[in-house]
Amino acid sequence: MIASENGLFVRQSQVGFEEIVVKVESALRCLDASPPDVVKARSDFAKGYDIFNTAVEKAGFCWRLTHAYAVPHFLYLLLVLAVVTYSSLTFKGKLEETFVLVPVWAFAWGALGSVLQGLWWLWNQVSERQFRKHWVAWFLSVPFIGALMGAIMYLAFSAGFVAATKSTIQDNTVPMLLAALAGFAWSWAIGVLNNLTKLFAVGELPSMRS
Repeated sequence: MIASENGLFVRQSQVGFEEIVVKVESALRCLDASPPDVVKARSDFAKGYDIFNTAVEKAGFCWRLTHAYAVPHFLYLLLVLAVVTYSSLTFKGKLEETFVLVPVWAFAWGALGSVLQGLWWLWNQVSERQFRKHWVAWFLSVPFIGALMGAIMYLAFSAGFVAATKSTIQDNTVPMLLAALAGFAWSWAIGVLNNLTKLFAVGELPSMRS
C-alpha cells in the first residue's frame, strides 16, 4: 500500500495496517468461494476502505497536505511556472540570445512544457491515490530536463530544416511548439531523437546524400 510507504501507519497508531489487510483478505476469500459471495466481498472491501480513510484522517492535516495531496510538489511546479513566465516577460529582449547555439526561448518553452507535464501527472497520481513521497527527485528535475529537451529538439529541427531547405528559419512558431512538446512529452522527444540517430547512422539525412 502506497500510503503505508508514505508513512501513514507511522504518523498515526490508532489504526493499524493489519485491520485493513484482514478486510481485504476476507473479501478475496469471498470472491474465491464457489459460488463467489460478491455481496459479502463488496461489503468487506468497503469496510477496509473506510478503515483506510479513518487512518488518513487520523494522520493529521500536515501529512495529508504533503503525502495525500502533494501540495509542496504542486507549489514547486507553480513557482517554476511563475519564475519562467516572469523572466520571459521581464527579459523579453534576452530570449533571442543564444546559449550553445540555442535561443534562450527554446529552454524556456521546454521548461514550460515540462511544468505542464508535471502538473498533469501530479493530478493523476493524487486523484488515484498513487502519489509516492520518493518521487521528489523527479519533480525537482522536471524543469531542467524539460529545458534540455526543448533545446535539443530545437537543434534537431533547426538542423533538419537547414539541411532540407538550404535556408534559415524565419518563423519560430513551429520550433517553439516543438520545444514545448519536447518538455511535455519526454518519451515522444526521445523517440524522435532515436529516429534521428538511426538516420545519421545510415546516412539518410538530406545533407548526407550524394
